[in-house]
Amino acid sequence: MRGDWKLQTLGDACSFERGLTYSKADEVSHSGNAVLRANNIDLLTNSLDLSEIRYISDNVRIPATKKVKAGSLIICTASGSKSHLGKVAIIEGDCDYAFGGFMGQITPKNHINPKYLFYVMTSPDYKSFIDGLSSGMNINNLKFNELQSFSFAVPPIAEQSRIVAILDEALEGIAAAAANAEKNLASARELFESYLQFIFSQRGGSWERPTLERLLERGWITSHLDGNH
Repeated sequence: MRGDWKLQTLGDACSFERGLTYSKADEVSHSGNAVLRANNIDLLTNSLDLSEIRYISDNVRIPATKKVKAGSLIICTASGSKSHLGKVAIIEGDCDYAFGGFMGQITPKNHINPKYLFYVMTSPDYKSFIDGLSSGMNINNLKFNELQSFSFAVPPIAEQSRIVAILDEALEGIAAAAANAEKNLASARELFESYLQFIFSQRGGSWERPTLERLLERGWITSHLDGNH
């Protein structure tokens, strides 16, 4: 590690806030109180998924400390599936959401670039650390006094920004490659289906068009499924 880089723990670099607890009776179909839960963090992309939001009654007063803040990360602290435990998403802009009781909010101190912390907390080292904490636990939950011991390298803030820019560009390239691959796959499938349509539309004089019942009677389908032809 370079001389101007420091090794810090999550506890030294960040503050932590537990999520809002509320009762089932407080839940309503819609209100001004929107609450993010663990399912609002996409496990594969570590991005916010706002397709399903929980609402609680407007009669419930939500403290400012229980609302997400731009530049913070929300983290899943309890889940029925260990694969979801410790997953994070970054809050990049202002939004009027609370975060629920199975969640936590991690706010980096001024010397930590939030996006740099996000990349640290989606790294293999972090995931290995979480796996170690949850190994053998019957109840899948995280306590910050355990989580805060995770250590990571902290370069100067300017270097953090440079690393973030490199990783952002790399991710954009991966996303573009994936989109092109999906597009190419769709084009290949379309070409294949067109070819099938062409082949089976060429009915020569010697071509027979038996019904499915006729093929079953002849045993043709069964024999092909059994690999006899």
